[in-house]
Amino acid sequence: MRRLIKGLRKGEKGFTLIELLVVIAILGIIAAIVVPNFGSFFGRGQTEACEIENRMVSTITIAYASDAGACPTAIGDLDAYFEDPTAVQGTYTFAGTYPACTVTQTACP
Repeated sequence: MRRLIKGLRKGEKGFTLIELLVVIAILGIIAAIVVPNFGSFFGRGQTEACEIENRMVSTITIAYASDAGACPTAIGDLDAYFEDPTAVQGTYTFAGTYPACTVTQTACP
């Protein structure tokens, strides 16, 4: 059995140049497909986080307006409704008169 294994391996010293080039080409194709998609994942996550925060602030604005009977004038008016008020990353402007309060996200990092 050992002679059979040694006989098969005796003539083989490694990979040929063509085999190595084929492997490198395949890896290059895979990298060309995968790498651009990673950038879109990171950008999409930040956009979705901004949209979620905007919906949350809009919902809290409605809750504040129904409790206080007035529209908020600044994000600080809503601090009691947030678990962590410092976690709000966007910039918001408030307008309207009760009960038609509006909130607009002016900036999101």
